[in-house]
Amino acid sequence: MRISLFGGLRVEAGGEVVSRFRTQKSTALLAYLAYRLPYPQRRDHLIELLWPHDRLSAARSSLSTALWSLRQDLASLPVPPDAWFRADRLTVMVDPAQVTTDLESFEALLRTAEAAGAVSERISALARAVELYGGELLAGLAEDWIFNEQTRLEVRYQDSLRALIDLYEQRGQLAAARELAARGVRSNPLCEETCLRLLRLYAATGQSAAALEQYRELERLLKRELDTQPGPDLQAFARSLARSGTTWLSPGAPPAAAAEPPRAHPAHVELCLESVGGAVPLQSRLYVERPADGELCSLLDSGESIVLLTGPRQCGKSSLLARGLQHARRQGSVVALTDFQSLDATAFESTETLLRALAECLAELLELPRAQWLPELSPSLNLRRYLRSTVFPRIQGRLLWAFDEVDRLFPCPFGVEVFSLFRSWHNERALDPASPWNRLSLVMAYATEAHLFVADLNQSPFNVGTRLELEDFTPDQVERLNQLHGSPLSGQELEDFRRLAGGHPYLVRRGLRELSRGNQSLASFREAVRQGGGPYKDHLRRLLLALLRDADLCDQVKEVLAGRACTSDEEFFRLRSAGILTGGAAATARFRCELYREYLERQFRS
Repeated sequence: MRISLFGGLRVEAGGEVVSRFRTQKSTALLAYLAYRLPYPQRRDHLIELLWPHDRLSAARSSLSTALWSLRQDLASLPVPPDAWFRADRLTVMVDPAQVTTDLESFEALLRTAEAAGAVSERISALARAVELYGGELLAGLAEDWIFNEQTRLEVRYQDSLRALIDLYEQRGQLAAARELAARGVRSNPLCEETCLRLLRLYAATGQSAAALEQYRELERLLKRELDTQPGPDLQAFARSLARSGTTWLSPGAPPAAAAEPPRAHPAHVELCLESVGGAVPLQSRLYVERPADGELCSLLDSGESIVLLTGPRQCGKSSLLARGLQHARRQGSVVALTDFQSLDATAFESTETLLRALAECLAELLELPRAQWLPELSPSLNLRRYLRSTVFPRIQGRLLWAFDEVDRLFPCPFGVEVFSLFRSWHNERALDPASPWNRLSLVMAYATEAHLFVADLNQSPFNVGTRLELEDFTPDQVERLNQLHGSPLSGQELEDFRRLAGGHPYLVRRGLRELSRGNQSLASFREAVRQGGGPYKDHLRRLLLALLRDADLCDQVKEVLAGRACTSDEEFFRLRSAGILTGGAAATARFRCELYREYLERQFRS
């Protein structure tokens, strides 16, 4: 069995294909099960995902109907649904032993490309991955969970396409590089960076007329869709090509009459393969160490009971946490990482469900026997019992248990019980120095201000743990990253870029990656950002949508835009945690970067 997710949902077996389903909900159900392969999905989680506003009894009936409908839709395939479609009283899943997906293959090939030592292996893996990407993930479905994944995978595809073009250029295979660039333009015709790359490759292979026609097509498209015109780099190149009529010997050698010669194109295939967003890979050359790196390692070496790792959204907490855990492993600690963002919604229904989920995570990560939950004991005592009777006796040395995205627990009404449990483990260390709790250290990473949700900090780990606050990049660190990207900016340009992105790690890395490709100047990059967000478009759109859901936050943003202080301490801290504002207090609030100020000013003015 093969389920395809790119370009729309399709199920294939024995030469038969099913691509039309009876209802949108049954389509969305199969899409989610295939996307989450190989994991079984709890029925109550599927109900919350697909029928969040229905009464529980009605939602259960809707799920049963959708399952029946899927079986009818798939009955025409030579492999009967019951051979690969599993459903019981609690869970539903697609059997990973019987089914593969194009998404699973795509991501496996990209991992192969990243790990490949030989260029030929990298080219082979990238070419197969690019071929698998048949269009937007689950095109035609409008479920909320799909949007972010569509964006992430589109970025991965475009990055892989550019990296493959780079490799073909380095080998002198310009015709193959040109065909890939044309494919990139077809999938995203408004991307000026890819269009300029295609124009240069057309010229390099002696097809100046095709290059000029491609430019005119982009000109027409930009006028019709955005009422704008191509950026200055594209205009300069088209003018020089039309005037000289000469072709390039290679993409790195401009025609003599070029009005604005392109910058040198650095060999940065590894940078293209490395996606921006989420944790920076451990082996990345682009990771910038900050003082918190050394402080975290020192605290872990000393066996600190609780370390609180905090900072605004997208400041690099997960990347720092990953390096701290790697350091601890090398020092002989047993390490477990639980990402609260990866837990299903059902885990956050009660203290019972969450602590059970944490015990399951620990058992899986450390390859230990599962917890035996005794109904006569409270959830806290059950987890405590599991640690004392099963975990500690079976491991040697220290246990470092890290929790990422702890923010997800803050709004839960039972959060105080869980935090009190963590605090009790800390207290045990002082009360009984010989207890096994002295072998346990917790690291908690979060962005939200704890005091907004935890009424009594004395019953939590937040006033006993050692707090490390991760700040944005300093000017020196931005300059260092610029050098690691091949120094696409210098002097005043670097200063102008730093003002635009501030020290925001994601914005700095994403911007420098785009500029390091050598296809545009800072001026054209800046103009693309001003016109529609450029490479920051999706990031800015998500930021705006999050704001528009809360009128109080919008009011505070408008106050700061008007040059006034925030009028609410609570809303200021929420905006600071979200990474939109910075400052020590509401009275000194300011935007985290110039990009946010300019973008939100345009949105709220219009």
